[in-house]
Amino acid sequence: SGAWKDLVWLDTTRSFGDIRLKAPHNIVICEPDVLVRILAPEDWALVMVCSKVTGKMSNQDIGDLCKDYFSQGKDAVAVSQALTLAARKRGATGNLTSVVMRFGWAPFKPE
Repeated sequence: SGAWKDLVWLDTTRSFGDIRLKAPHNIVICEPDVLVRILAPEDWALVMVCSKVTGKMSNQDIGDLCKDYFSQGKDAVAVSQALTLAARKRGATGNLTSVVMRFGWAPFKPE
C-alpha cells in the first residue's frame, strides 16, 4: 500500500546498506544522530544504546542500572547484558543493542 507501516521489516542497521530504499526515492536516510562530548577526568564509563532501549528506559534508568551493576563489581559486558535484558523485560523487542565501555583512568565511586 506504500504506507510507512509496511516497512516494519526494516531494521536500522539494514537501512545503511539497502540501496532500494534510497534510490530513486529517499525513503530511508542514513544520517546518524551524533553527539560530541569532551570526556572529563572524572568520567568513568560510556554507554551507547539503540533507540529501542531508550524507548523503554530513561537516561536515568540506564544510569542507575549501570551504577548498581558496577557497584556490585560487575564488568562492562555484564552491565551491557543487564541493560538489554531490562529493556526486554519492559517490553522492548527487535534489535536491542547496548555497548558499555568502562574507562580505566577514573575510579568508580558509587554515591
